[in-house]
Amino acid sequence: MTSISLRMDENLKQQFDAVCSELGLSMTTAFTIFAKATVRKQGIPFDVVIGDNAAQTHTEKKLLEAQTQAASTQERKTLHEVLHHARSAIHE
Repeated sequence: MTSISLRMDENLKQQFDAVCSELGLSMTTAFTIFAKATVRKQGIPFDVVIGDNAAQTHTEKKLLEAQTQAASTQERKTLHEVLHHARSAIHE
């Protein structure tokens, strides 16, 4: 085991600690989960974006693409088929 020291705004720390407590986690456990997810993904485990794209995550983009593609095809697709396609696109 090793220790890590970091600096964080006091208000952010209090809010983060409150959320962790609600989840039944310590802040150490939450950071460990983040570190493991980062290693597993080989990158930050969530979208980090700037500007107008900030509100539109990768998942939202893929769902919009799937919806647009489904609307543009001549054939009718069931909701199950559209969702299956969207899930596949998200995991690309």
